[in-house]
Amino acid sequence: MPIINEKIENALAVFSFGQMQDFMTMHRVMSENDISIAELEGYVQNEIARPGAVVEGPQKQMPNCPTCGEQLAIQGICGKAKKKQNVNGWKSLWYCPAKDCTYEAYSRRIVADEIKALSNK
Repeated sequence: MPIINEKIENALAVFSFGQMQDFMTMHRVMSENDISIAELEGYVQNEIARPGAVVEGPQKQMPNCPTCGEQLAIQGICGKAKKKQNVNGWKSLWYCPAKDCTYEAYSRRIVADEIKALSNK
């Protein structure tokens, strides 16, 4: 096993793979919106300290893959929209993480807007 994989597995052993995937999604959304880890930590601490704060809220249910039924994942697409590599201006990608499924759906909305749109359904 490469040393980097062992290091990651040892450091993050307390987290489920799903939690790591959630973190990756949060990291992409934060990157797209120029939010640092320090800013997120400050926000969370302020919310916890706020009187009457709701620390645990309902999670948004990700849509299911129309091909296999697995829960879809989303990622941001880096780079400037409508450049040579991204002539269609895609900003995010819904994809199926199932091993044998190749479903993909592109969007012109950033990940944060896609997630917000789930709340409006």
